[in-house]
Amino acid sequence: MPRAQKVDAGPMPLYPSEDRIVTELYGPDAATAMSTGWDGVAKVLERDGLPKRDPLFGNRRYWPAVEAWLRRRNGLASTAGGFAPDGDENWT
Repeated sequence: MPRAQKVDAGPMPLYPSEDRIVTELYGPDAATAMSTGWDGVAKVLERDGLPKRDPLFGNRRYWPAVEAWLRRRNGLASTAGGFAPDGDENWT
């Protein structure tokens, strides 16, 4: 997979290229250096749940799922799914 190409910094598409994901993760200043090892990093992270590439969408990853996975991995999102309402509060 060719790397080190300039990636458009416009709005993030739902299925971005791997180059765009690398740029989003590491920033434009480090993307070129980090892109050479991204395939190996991605394989390791996929074992921990990083969303895989979807062949129906150009062999690209669904960005909202990648972002949600990164949030969970870094402790910023709950895996419990929230709380169900248990009725009206009685404050008296």
